[in-house]
Amino acid sequence: MKKYALAAAIAALATLAIFLGVRWAVYGRHIEITDNAFVKADTIIVAPKISGRIAKVYVDDNAIVDEGDVLVAIEDEDYLAQLQQAEGEVAARAAALDAIRLKIEQAGAGIASAAATVKSTQASLALQKIERERAAELARENFATRRSLDQADAALKDWSGRAEGAAAGLDAAKASASIAEAQEKEAAAALKIAKARLSYARSNLDATRVRAPKSGVAGNLAARDGQYVNPGQRLLSVVPIMDVYVVANFKETQIGRIRPGAKVRLEIDAYPGAELEGEVESLAPASGAEFSLLPPENATGNFTKIVQRMPVRIKVTHAPADIALLPGLSVTAAVDTRGGGAGAPTALFAPHSEPSL
Repeated sequence: MKKYALAAAIAALATLAIFLGVRWAVYGRHIEITDNAFVKADTIIVAPKISGRIAKVYVDDNAIVDEGDVLVAIEDEDYLAQLQQAEGEVAARAAALDAIRLKIEQAGAGIASAAATVKSTQASLALQKIERERAAELARENFATRRSLDQADAALKDWSGRAEGAAAGLDAAKASASIAEAQEKEAAAALKIAKARLSYARSNLDATRVRAPKSGVAGNLAARDGQYVNPGQRLLSVVPIMDVYVVANFKETQIGRIRPGAKVRLEIDAYPGAELEGEVESLAPASGAEFSLLPPENATGNFTKIVQRMPVRIKVTHAPADIALLPGLSVTAAVDTRGGGAGAPTALFAPHSEPSL
C-alpha cells in the first residue's frame, strides 16, 4: 500500500514538474517581471504669471477640476487701471498719427500748388525774356525808347524773382512733406509700442484669474485668501488622473527583449486580485541613475558593480471600472517579450511629433 502511495506521489510530482517545465518553456521564459513599478501622471504645478494679493481661492484639495476652470483669483484693481491707461495711450497715439497723416495730405496739396506756381512763373519768365529781347532789338533800331527797354528789364527781373520764390516755395513744401513723413513713421512706431503695451496689460488682467491648465484633480494646495504671491510661485498642483501610465524599472539584464508594443500584465498592490492590461510605449534613453541629481562617477579605484535599472513606460490599455489608478501606487509588471516591434535602437523610443506653427 505504501509502495502505491509513494508511486502516486512521485507520479504527481513528475506531472507537476512536467507541467511547470512546459509552462515555463512555452510562456514563462518569455516573461520579464518586476515589482519596481509605479503609477505615474504628468502632474502640473499651477503658478501665477503676475504678482498680487489673492482675492479668492475657488478650489479645495482633492477637488475635480476641468480645463479652464478658475482656481485662484488675484486682486485686479491695479491691472485694470493699467489696462485703461494703455487703452488711453493707444487712442492718443492713434489720434496723433491721424493728425500727421492729414498734415501729409495737406503737404501733398501744397507741393502740387507750389509746382503749379513754379510752372506758371517759369512760363511767364520765358515770355518776359522774349519781350525783353524784342524791346532791346527795337531800341537798337531806334523803334523804341530807352524807357521801354528799362521797363522790360524791370519786368524780367521781377519775374526772375517770382520764379526763384516759387522754386523756394516748392522746396519748402517738399521739406515739410519729408518732415511729416518722418513724423508719421515715428508716430506709427509709437502706436505699435502702445498697442503692445495694451496687449500686455490685457494679458496681465487675464492672468489675475489663474485657471486649470488641464482637467484632473487639484492637490497639494498652498494658496490662501489674502496671501501675496509672485510669478512662478506654486499655488497648487493638478493631477490628470485620467491620463495615468506606469513606469516600470527593469534590471538592465531584463530589457534586452523588451520592445514597444509588447503586452503587459499589471497588478496593483492596492487592489489584490485585480489584473490590468497594458502595452509598452517606450524605453528611457538612459538609466535612472544617469538622470539623478548626482550621477555616479565610476572612474575611481573603488568600484562595485551594481545592476542598473532602466525605466520602461507602459500605457494602461484596460482596467476594471471600479478601481482608481492614483499616481504613486505600487505595481507589479509582467512583460510578454514575444510581442512588440523590432529593428533599430531608435525604435525603442516614442516618435516625436513636430508642432504645426
